[in-house]
Amino acid sequence: MTNKFRTNFIGYSSRKIKFSHWQVQLIAPILSALVFAFCFPPYNIYPLAFVAFTPLLFATLRAKNSWQARTVGFVFGFLVYSFTLHWMWNIFPWFTIILWGILALFPAIFKLTLFLLKQRWGIVTSLITAPFIWIGIEYFRSECWFLKFAWITPGFSQAKNLPFLQFSSILGVYGISALIIAVNCCICYLLVSKNQLNKRLLPVAFSLVIISIIHGWGFAQIPTKTVGKIPVGVIQT
Repeated sequence: MTNKFRTNFIGYSSRKIKFSHWQVQLIAPILSALVFAFCFPPYNIYPLAFVAFTPLLFATLRAKNSWQARTVGFVFGFLVYSFTLHWMWNIFPWFTIILWGILALFPAIFKLTLFLLKQRWGIVTSLITAPFIWIGIEYFRSECWFLKFAWITPGFSQAKNLPFLQFSSILGVYGISALIIAVNCCICYLLVSKNQLNKRLLPVAFSLVIISIIHGWGFAQIPTKTVGKIPVGVIQT
């Protein structure tokens, strides 16, 4: 009885859990949207941003055509904005849905561009260029587009991460966003690459070292105590 149970248990535990293509395309944007939404108030679990985009990137690189890549990006964007900007429903009830849909077009464009790069130049090139594509789209949405909608970005997800946020004095909020996307790309490469494990782990290890150095530098920039008096002025009208 014991040997039979042990054999069945070993056989069961050795099976690999596999998801179908459509399950990946459906679960990935929902999972990424949920994880990314938890980086913002009222939860502020900002470390999740460094893994939130990995399922989304994975699904994009596994998409069979550009339509799937666009859809994955759109679903992700719509869910993220509906989760984080749900309060807008109380102000603009039906217009809010239209706004969520318009904002979701930007992640869809990002995913479409990433898919086309993968088709033309391969997975490595698409992952290397992904952070630059993201901040290009983010800059356009925040600075050039007529709405100038700069909310809910990877950079702003680190508002409570004061040591890491100090690096924005060098690269700005767009640099913070690029670093977060780059870490997610390194993790995605670990999952999708067919190289040996040690070669796949190298980008992840390198990104962890860089993030650790930035955090250490950020800690050194934060004053531990206030020296002297702080002048305060009050104007009453």
